[in-house]
Amino acid sequence: MSGARQRRSGCARFAWLAAVLASGCAHYAPAPAARPPAATVPAGLEGLADFARRRVATLLWGAEQLTLTQAIAPDGSLRTGFKFSPRGEFGYGKATAVDARGYFLTAAHCVRREPVYLIWTEDAGGIPRSQLLRARVVFQGEAAGTGTDLAVLRVGRQVGPVFAWGEVPPVGTPVASVGQDSAPAGNYGIAMDLLGGRLLGQSAHPEAAPPRVTLFHTALIQRGDSGGPVLDFAGRLLAINVAYATGEESFGAAIRVHATAHRPDLAWLGGVIEADWRRHPG
Repeated sequence: MSGARQRRSGCARFAWLAAVLASGCAHYAPAPAARPPAATVPAGLEGLADFARRRVATLLWGAEQLTLTQAIAPDGSLRTGFKFSPRGEFGYGKATAVDARGYFLTAAHCVRREPVYLIWTEDAGGIPRSQLLRARVVFQGEAAGTGTDLAVLRVGRQVGPVFAWGEVPPVGTPVASVGQDSAPAGNYGIAMDLLGGRLLGQSAHPEAAPPRVTLFHTALIQRGDSGGPVLDFAGRLLAINVAYATGEESFGAAIRVHATAHRPDLAWLGGVIEADWRRHPG
């Protein structure tokens, strides 16, 4: 089979625990005709991965009785996982820190059902420490059709550091996504890696609610990566990943050909955050 397939969401949905290992959160959209060669993150930018990880949380929606677990991996690193009681539909994705007062951006399809939790990791004396934070949905866009697939979340404490926004660069510029790494399945998507690619193009949607710019890029995400950031190589936030598209199949598996990200109107986003802060200060 060839040609673009359906939109695939990077936010996973599951009916029971075993499905966690096979799914995540993403969407599918038509693939652009041109596809520049993929870029890798240069050796001199290894620090960008750590920079990005400290500003991205793992998101879980619909999970009950959620608790964190930690274990030492074979390589000596500390692995964080989670346990929960599945009761109906649930899933996971990413959330991107955009305001130190506790605000995050994610994909709207990653907050289908309450409760919504973020696993947020900070350095404590050089040792990563993960915390489970309950998130409130401040705004949720339209995940289906031509809607803006973005949601604004707030947790009940300040967070830091957060991303600064950058300008959308020219087509062909190297970009990066934060996605799942190749950690053991028991890590359930909490471990993150930096994925390199190039910007394919953009389209403005001023009529959307809220207004947005859609970016297409080859820093390919997978299920579980929706809600994570698209960055330039200076670490500036460009957009939020919401989807990926597939093309021809190879050995029975569809090949991912590009990812889709939504960039909100920044004046609109600032207004939403400030209005919520005024209603619920501190």
